[in-house]
Amino acid sequence: MVEETLIAISRTLRILTVGDGDFSASLALIKAYNPHYLVATTLLSSESELLKVYPHAQQILLDLQSYDESCTIMYGVDAAQLHHHSKLMHQKFDLILFQHPHLGYSTSTTLNDTDSSKTHTELHCQLLAHYLYSAQSLLCNDNPNAC
Repeated sequence: MVEETLIAISRTLRILTVGDGDFSASLALIKAYNPHYLVATTLLSSESELLKVYPHAQQILLDLQSYDESCTIMYGVDAAQLHHHSKLMHQKFDLILFQHPHLGYSTSTTLNDTDSSKTHTELHCQLLAHYLYSAQSLLCNDNPNAC
């Protein structure tokens, strides 16, 4: 009975992954839970840029694309601006996952390139605050008819 309920829930599940790097977490989720719909996003601007950063991601992309309508891959998605993204702003998700939130550069990068008045930690805190604010508008609420 419990297993049947979990299977039924997973078939209606809508998942958004944010900043998934090589998309391996998205692939693991779709294989494990077989959700109704999964949107996998990255801040990287294109597939060619993704493959420059993660050369091994080609097979992951092929695997995700084999899920046809149940999986969408989106490039150039800013985690702090999800609620303003034209393809996301009118969608609702049961789960929104940001597995490894980071600014996209290391502490060795000079803060003069961003905002010299803030520390690296403060910038990460700011990113998380903006992400959480942005993601809340895309979440289904307690009303099961909201999604």
